Amino acid sequence: MTRQKPFIVELTGTPEAGKTTIINLLHKRLSDLGYKVKVYPESAEESKQFFPRDPDCTSDSKLWMNVLTLKHLIEAPYQDYDIILFDRGAVDRIFWIYLDLLYNDFSLEKDISLELFFKEYLPDYLIIFKVSIEEALRRRGGEGHIVTRNFLNDYNRLLNTFINSIRINKSILCTDNMNIEEVLNVTTNLILENIKNRPS
Repeated sequence: MTRQKPFIVELTGTPEAGKTTIINLLHKRLSDLGYKVKVYPESAEESKQFFPRDPDCTSDSKLWMNVLTLKHLIEAPYQDYDIILFDRGAVDRIFWIYLDLLYNDFSLEKDISLELFFKEYLPDYLIIFKVSIEEALRRRGGEGHIVTRNFLNDYNRLLNTFINSIRINKSILCTDNMNIEEVLNVTTNLILENIKNRPS
């Protein structure tokens, strides 16, 4: 009998919406429920051990993040897990290609060719975490070097358009007025419901 591939869930969304915090709690919650769970962390976090905060490294670091994410996406269906959680996966990588285009900060040839690969590895289920600009800045403690009010405005505006264009199974969760436990409970229930209803 052929083993059913893991149920692949991607979490993406506005910075400071709670995605990374929740994905780690989801790992424990779903494991406690008896599922074998693997988390692929955000490639941007992993890149910090290789690339300094230097503008000259930006092109290489972005390409490295794309290639690492693609590697994880390709291997994920072959892993012996029930659920695989991606902290930013294929959909997020495609979104960032468009975001870079908005800021004229991209290599057209590299990014467009990678976008075609990412479209081959979309998740079984996508959860988009959204948060208002004011709440994101409050959680962050103010504007940073990259995450500014203008950046968040552009991010949310493009995200609204982008997620409507993605034709996959997805849910949008606005976390402004939710505490961590509430977000965890809602997210857990969404994943369990979608696993139950997955095509056989």
